[in-house]
Amino acid sequence: MGTISAKQPIILKVNGRRCEVTVSPSKTLLDVLRNDLGLTGAKRCCDDGECGSCSVLLGGKGVMSCLLPVSQISGKEIVTIEGLAPMWSREVGEECLHPLQYAFMELGACQCGICIPGMIMEATALLKNNPNPTREYVRKRLSRNLCRCTGYVKIVDAVLYAAEIMQGRRRRSVEFQGPHVVGQSIPRIDELEKVTGQAKYAADLTMEGMLYGKILRSPHHHAHILSIDTSEAERLPGVEAVITAKDLEGKPAMPNARPQGYLLAKDKVRFMGEAVAAVAAVSEEFAQDALERIKVEYDPFSAVFDPFLAAQDDAPKLHPPYSNKVKMAVVVQGDLEKGFAEADVIVENIYTSPRPEHAALEPEAGLAYLEDDGQVVIRTPLHHPFVGRDCVADWLGLPKGKVRIICPTMGGNFGMRGDFVNAGILALLVSKTKKPVKTVFTREESLMGSSKGYSFYLRYKTGATKDGRLVATEIEILGNAGAWPFDPDDPKLGRGIISVTSIFAPGPYRIPNLRITVYDVCTNGPRSVPIRGTNNPELAHAWDSQMDLLAAKIAMDPLEFRLCNVVESGTAIHSGEVLDESVGAKATLEALRQPYAEALVWRDSGSPSSPWKRGVGLGCAWQTVGGERGAGAGGDWHGRKLGHAKAAVELLENGRVRVLVGCVEKGQGLTTALAQMVAEDLGVSVSALDMVWGDTFLAPYPVATSGQRTTFHVGGAVLKASQSLKQALKLAAAEILEDSARNVIFENGHAFSSRFTSEKVPFEQLALYFKERRLPVKHEGNFVLEKSEIGQGPIYGYSSQLSLVEVNIDTGHVRIPKVVYAADVGRVLNPLILEGQVEGGITMGTGRALKERFIAGKTRTLKDYGLPTIMDVPDEMRLICIENPVCGGPFGSKGAAEMCVIPGPPSVVNAIADATGARIYDLPATPENILRALSRK
Repeated sequence: MGTISAKQPIILKVNGRRCEVTVSPSKTLLDVLRNDLGLTGAKRCCDDGECGSCSVLLGGKGVMSCLLPVSQISGKEIVTIEGLAPMWSREVGEECLHPLQYAFMELGACQCGICIPGMIMEATALLKNNPNPTREYVRKRLSRNLCRCTGYVKIVDAVLYAAEIMQGRRRRSVEFQGPHVVGQSIPRIDELEKVTGQAKYAADLTMEGMLYGKILRSPHHHAHILSIDTSEAERLPGVEAVITAKDLEGKPAMPNARPQGYLLAKDKVRFMGEAVAAVAAVSEEFAQDALERIKVEYDPFSAVFDPFLAAQDDAPKLHPPYSNKVKMAVVVQGDLEKGFAEADVIVENIYTSPRPEHAALEPEAGLAYLEDDGQVVIRTPLHHPFVGRDCVADWLGLPKGKVRIICPTMGGNFGMRGDFVNAGILALLVSKTKKPVKTVFTREESLMGSSKGYSFYLRYKTGATKDGRLVATEIEILGNAGAWPFDPDDPKLGRGIISVTSIFAPGPYRIPNLRITVYDVCTNGPRSVPIRGTNNPELAHAWDSQMDLLAAKIAMDPLEFRLCNVVESGTAIHSGEVLDESVGAKATLEALRQPYAEALVWRDSGSPSSPWKRGVGLGCAWQTVGGERGAGAGGDWHGRKLGHAKAAVELLENGRVRVLVGCVEKGQGLTTALAQMVAEDLGVSVSALDMVWGDTFLAPYPVATSGQRTTFHVGGAVLKASQSLKQALKLAAAEILEDSARNVIFENGHAFSSRFTSEKVPFEQLALYFKERRLPVKHEGNFVLEKSEIGQGPIYGYSSQLSLVEVNIDTGHVRIPKVVYAADVGRVLNPLILEGQVEGGITMGTGRALKERFIAGKTRTLKDYGLPTIMDVPDEMRLICIENPVCGGPFGSKGAAEMCVIPGPPSVVNAIADATGARIYDLPATPENILRALSRK
C-alpha cells in the first residue's frame, strides 16, 4: 500500500530568493518547484530523467530536477527558466531576455515548446562551461535532452548563435521586407511565453480545492473481468470518488478516430494498460493508495499481437463471435492478369512494420471543473475538441452545450490527442465529486495506455516492362487495428482510417492494372489511430522498395525509373479521380537530380577497405491535404458531419482584430500562419491580432486539426471571414473619408484613400463607427474548394527524399550524413516555420526507419521505444521547395506537415540496400536486422 511521508521545513534559494517549504524530504526538486513554488517552467515529461525537460541550474550546472531529492540540496543557487532573464539582466545591467531566449525565438528553435525550457537551461550551463562551442560539442552536451518536434537542427543553431551574441560578435536584426507578411519568416506568435516558461500546459494548471485523479489499468493483455471490488478504496479517507464502467450514464462507446467499445473496460480487458477504474482524492499519494486498494479478479487467456497471426482462423478472438479480420476495401482497376502478362519483370515481397508511438513529449493531462450553471469544462489538449465535447456529452448523458473543451498550450501531438480517454474520465470524476479534478499521466501510463499507429503486414507484387513502364500491381494489406477494429453496432464507424490506405498503397505512380485488398485485423494492444503520415511511411517502405528492386532487374537508374512512372497533371488514379491541379510529384524528383548525381560521386569515393559502406536511396511520396472539391470536402470526421470549415474575424473596440478558429495550435505554427493571412489581407501587423483557438464555446467552428489539412481549410475560412470584414471596413472608411470604397487602402492598422493619403482613419475610429451604428463587428467565413476551369480533381501534396547513409557491416549501425528533401507545398507561407516542420518530419521519418518500435507490455520508456536523440539526426538536412500554388486555396498554400515523414523509411532502406546489397523488409532497420539481412546475402 502507498504511504504518506512526514513533512519537514526545507530552505531553498531559487532565482535569487530565499524560499521555505514544508515538504516530504523525499520529494524531488521538480515536485517542489512545480507544486510548492508554482514554477512550472520545468516540465515532467518522463519518469526517470531520460528527457531533460525538467533541467534547471544548480550551482551553475545543468541538472535534471526530477532526479534530485529536495533534502540533498542545501546552500546552492537554483535557477529555473523563470529566473534566467532576470539573472542575465542583472549581469548586463539592463532588463532583457537571455541571448539563448532571443536566439531560440529568432531562429525558430521552439515549436510545441514543452522541451524548450529544459533545453535552454542545459544550454546555459553549456555556454558557461564553453563560451565558444563547436556544433559537435553542443550536440553531445544536449544529447540527454529530447525533442519530438524540431528535429534538433534549429536548437543547435540557436545555441551557436547565442554564443556569438554573448561574445558580442553578432546580433541579427529581424526585419521584414515590404508591407507583405505572407511568405515572410515571421517568428511564431506564441514563442515568448514558451522560451520564458510562462506558457501553461495542462499539467501546469491548478485550481483551489482540486482533487487528483488516477487510473487503474489492466496488468493483462487479454482477460475476462470476473469482479471489481472498490469498497476498500471508497472507505479510504481523502478519497472522494471511485468510478468503473457502471458509472457511465450515457453511451459507453468512444467513436473517435478508431471506435472503442467502452471508455472503461466492462467485462473484458483487451490490452495491457487498458483503463479499468479511476479515483479522485485530495492528493496524488491518497489517489495512488486508493488504486492499490481496488481489487480486480481477472481470468487471463491467450493474446495475439501480430496481424498476420491474428488473421488466422485459430487465433484468439478479441470480440467473439466476430472474426479478428475484417475486409475493409477492395479496389480493382484494369485487367490485372493482362497487366502481369505484359510485364517483363515481376517482384513480389512481404514487408512488415512495428507499431509506431506518437511520443509527444507532453504526457496526457487535464483539469476539469463545473461552472455555476452546471456546464462541465475540461481543459486538456485535444486535436479535435469538438468531437471530444460530443463524446463527453454522450458519456454523461448531457446536451452538447453543457460540455466545454478548452485546449491549453499543447506539447506536441502527431495524432495522439484524438484520444478522449483522459477527458472522459475527468468528466466522470467531476460529475461525481462536483469538485475540480486534475489528472497527469506518467510516461509509462502514456506509453502503455495510449493509442498507437498501425503496424502492417504488406504483400506487394509489381510488374514492369523492360523499358521501365509499370504495368501491374497486386497489393494485400493487413493493418493492425489493436483491440478495437470496429464497432459491432455500427461497423461503418472508423472504416476510413484503414480503408484510405487503398488510395495511397501504390504510391504516387501510374499503374494501369491493379487490385488492392485491405483488411483490418484486431490484436491485443492499444487501438490504432492516425500517426503523423497516416500509415503512408510504412506503405512507402513497400512501394518504393519495389521501385528500386524493379529498376535493378531492368538495369535502370532508380531516379529515372521513378520519373518514367510518377503521376503528372492529367493522371487518372485508381480512385477514379484525375489529378489536374498542383501536381508536383515529378518536380520534386527533378529537383533531386543534381543532388542525386553528387551523392553517387560521394558513394563511389568511399574506401573499399572500410567497414563503413556508403549508399544512396530515394523515396517519393504523396499525401492528401483534405483537398477534395465541393460541399462536405474536409468536413467529415469519424462519421460525424461537421460541414464546411468555418472561422470568424472580429474588430474589437480598441481597434485590434480577433481571429476565432476551432482548430488548435500544437506547435506546428498554424496560428502564426493564420495570423499572417489576416494581417496581409487587412493591412495590419501580426502583433495587432488576437488569436482564439481550441475553445468549443468561444470559437464554435468544428474542424479537425490533422492530416495536414488545417492551413488549407481553416486558412480558407479565415481568409473569407477577413475579406468580409475588410469589405465592411472599406464601406465605413469610405463614408468617413467621403470617398469611394474602391479607393480605400489599409496599411498599418489605418484606412486611407489612394487619392489623398494624408488623412488616415485608425481602426479604433472604425470600431467606434461600427458601435455607434450597431453594425456587426464579427464576420464569419466558410471554405469550400470548388471545381474550377483549372482543376476538377483532388489536391495532394508531394515530396521526394534523397538519403545518404553509411552502414557499418561489422556492427549494423547506420549513420546519415545528409538528407535532401524536395516538397510541393503549394505556396510557402512562412519559410522559417516550414523548415522547422520539415526538419522535425525528416527526423521522425528516419527514426521510424531505423529504431522506433512499440512492443506491447515491454515498451515503458522513451528509450525503450527508440525515440531519436540529437545524436541520431542527419548531419545535414536540405530543403528544396517547389511552389505550385493551388487556385482557390488560401494564398495558394496547401499542407506540408505530414508528407515530410513519409519518404524517410524507403529512402533510408533503399540507401542501406545500395550500400550493402542487403535489403530490409521488416522495419525498423536496427543493427540486429541489418546484420541478419547481411547474413542472408
